[in-house]
Amino acid sequence: MLLLKTRAAILLTQEGAITMATTNIAYFEFKSGGSDKFYLMEQDPNGTSFTARYGRCGTTGSVATYPMSKWNSVYNTRVRHGYTDKTQEFLAGRVGTQQSQPQPDGKKFNITGVRKDVNIDGRVVTVYRITATREIETVEGSIVSAGEFGGWLEYPSNLSQNGKCWIDDEAVVYGSGGVKDDALVADHAICGGTIGERAVVRGNAKVSPLATCNGHCLVCDDATIDMYANITDSVTVAENGVVGKRVTVRGDTYVSRILSQ
Repeated sequence: MLLLKTRAAILLTQEGAITMATTNIAYFEFKSGGSDKFYLMEQDPNGTSFTARYGRCGTTGSVATYPMSKWNSVYNTRVRHGYTDKTQEFLAGRVGTQQSQPQPDGKKFNITGVRKDVNIDGRVVTVYRITATREIETVEGSIVSAGEFGGWLEYPSNLSQNGKCWIDDEAVVYGSGGVKDDALVADHAICGGTIGERAVVRGNAKVSPLATCNGHCLVCDDATIDMYANITDSVTVAENGVVGKRVTVRGDTYVSRILSQ
């Protein structure tokens, strides 16, 4: 028998109806000898495989995919290696009625049970609304109050619990993407890359997986940062600007056109 735990998620349709979806999930943490690691197992939409995301808590971690027939084996391996099953606590923050009160462990956000499906590059991604548990002053100086809703993420690792980083408005961070340090992703931006330091991504901008934005850079309007691209310092990518695959842009540079190798 498979060791399966399920997540019931609330889905609001455009007509206002509420539907329920169930997904197999297991969440572990390992905190010993200076280690602070997580391991998340979640069934894929196809029902025949599951994705494991693992790494140091507060990071985006690494990703591996296994057939569902391997669920028991992977689960039991985590237990043998000393990981603690915290699935119930994880679910309480993800789909429960957990209130947004200051957390004793210092966490600044919870993941609510409000979810939606978004189509990103032809793939349907289920993302969850976040809510602040304490006051946060963003890099732009705006104040997010405790209990205030933020944007959307696919995994807890998409937003660091440290620093002033935040996902706001209707912005989405997914996959291996991560927002850390004092970075901000806002408006309707979609981010699958890593946004760090004091970088800001807003408007309808898109940051592709494995791209990085650091320094004091700004990505806005309908700009795109392609896979493996890297922008830093005081770079601004605006209008319909595109930083192409594997391109690095530094300094005080304004990009409003396509840059490619």
